Amino acid sequence: MDGGTVWNVNIPSAINQCLDMGYAEEDIIMDVIICGYTTKSGDDVSNNALENWLGANQEKDFYENSNSIEQALAAFPNVQSRYYFQMHHLGCTVDNSLDFNNSTTWCLQLAGRRDAQDMLNLGQDQVKEGLK
Repeated sequence: MDGGTVWNVNIPSAINQCLDMGYAEEDIIMDVIICGYTTKSGDDVSNNALENWLGANQEKDFYENSNSIEQALAAFPNVQSRYYFQMHHLGCTVDNSLDFNNSTTWCLQLAGRRDAQDMLNLGQDQVKEGLK
């Protein structure tokens, strides 16, 4: 799914379409790339209702995004999980998402390289365990 969607990663539908085409679970290889990042907020409760709602929503998103992938893997245990990447903006601030100058995107490029290296270091055989 692309960035215009607001629903979680829809892994079961993709797998079911492969099964409908006659492929066995063992023949399906799944790569997951999440181009967004939510973190567990850990924020304190505020006197501002809107801040509390936004914080609770971020907390919910953190767990739902993580759980949907794990639930899909549990529902289709024979599907091969090859790679799982999740973008992290560690140390990056992007003020204008339409500014693609190297000075603006360099931090994101470095973060993407770190994410890719982390996945390669984890290895394909440890993807399911790494998702947990």
